[in-house]
Amino acid sequence: MSLPEVQMKDAPGSRGRAVVVGCGISGAAAANRLQRNGFDVTILEAESQVGGRTSTIHQDGFTIDLAASMLLKSYRRMVALIAEENWQAHFEPASDTIGVERDGCIHHIHAAKPLGAVSTGLLSARAKSRLGVIALDVFKHRKHLDWQNPVVAADLHYGDVREYADVRVGNAEVRDYLIDPACRFLGLSGLQDQSAVDFLFLARNMGKTEMFNSADGIDTLVRLLASDCKVETNALVTSVEESAHGVTVTWGRDGEQSRTVEADACVLAVPGPLATKIHPQMGAARADILNSVVYAPGLNVYLGTEVPTAEKSALILIPHLDYPDLACVILDHNKAKGRAPAGKGLISTFWHKDFALEHQHDSDEEILRAVMPSVGRLLPEAGGGLATVHVQRWDRALVIGPVSRYRDLERFKALTPPDSKVRMAGDSVSSSTMNSCLCSGERAADEVLAALGVPKRRAQV
Repeated sequence: MSLPEVQMKDAPGSRGRAVVVGCGISGAAAANRLQRNGFDVTILEAESQVGGRTSTIHQDGFTIDLAASMLLKSYRRMVALIAEENWQAHFEPASDTIGVERDGCIHHIHAAKPLGAVSTGLLSARAKSRLGVIALDVFKHRKHLDWQNPVVAADLHYGDVREYADVRVGNAEVRDYLIDPACRFLGLSGLQDQSAVDFLFLARNMGKTEMFNSADGIDTLVRLLASDCKVETNALVTSVEESAHGVTVTWGRDGEQSRTVEADACVLAVPGPLATKIHPQMGAARADILNSVVYAPGLNVYLGTEVPTAEKSALILIPHLDYPDLACVILDHNKAKGRAPAGKGLISTFWHKDFALEHQHDSDEEILRAVMPSVGRLLPEAGGGLATVHVQRWDRALVIGPVSRYRDLERFKALTPPDSKVRMAGDSVSSSTMNSCLCSGERAADEVLAALGVPKRRAQV
């Protein structure tokens, strides 16, 4: 089903005017929420297209998701929003087959039936007996693992994932062949780099869930959310200034004079360090929290193959013991419809942050030469001829720290004046999943409504 183009038109604006800086999933969600509540919304996006780290390109007949790639039915708020907006026709079920590599063999788990993992040969009986510890922790803390209100996770104190795996789970096999591969998928980094709370969030939401997606690409939801708002692309915001009368946003394009927008409120849906530069009024205490957010850089290499893979997984989790540099792989031709031409395959490879840093200045050709030995060893079809190649670099791909950041989020919320008309959204105030970022955008919009004394309209399902 074709998507509506992003409409360059204003909403009625009966309740005021708002500016959203950034049109990834969090910015689009904030804009949609404000527009549905009667605001005239302008979105200022620095890139040439909407989506941010949920963007999609179309190349040589392939549909390539440039960062985020998979949607889970356990994303309850996202699923509910799609129903509220009657957008179900744009989405369809997707594969839930997850492969976990160990010693040259890929073991299969279905996300919708995680207990099936017990019957695989991935782990020994002794190791499998320790999985109950993780399940117990997820159940015990389920009310704290809430992407709609992540500050409640501030009460959880498990340290980094390595500490959790060694002290709480206490089994090296589970650590190296299940927790480690899962966290490389989660944060493109090692166990010591990530919070155990983030791992518990992942375990809760991927522990038992079906998958869905859109044949048009992962950016489908962003485009739908932004479709009734005015969107300016290639728009570089240089200043957001709050006053007693509202907010002044200064922005421009290369080669053009800067311009200003006067609005009642603004949502900053950009990485925390960028937000502190364009809105220094937030003060040192809040700026220090946002500047302390640790991002893993991303290096993704997409390989369109002349034949599909024999491997049927949608996602392959990979332990560092077998592939130190390759963090995870998504087989898009298995994942969802519409990703590869008939008879071809699309292999999306995601590389460890250290590998990304090592090769950040390499050419695309040099990177391709560096990655092909590992990809070819895992998936021989990659060596049988390539129909297309795309190399994607992200300076800030995924939030991975600091370990204390859920307590930092609690403090950030406490430091934010309740009447502030400039609000933050995105993974610097949540986490790097589409659902958590969507929730952060809607939460920022609700905070704007509260600050302006505007009652929130109820959603119509």
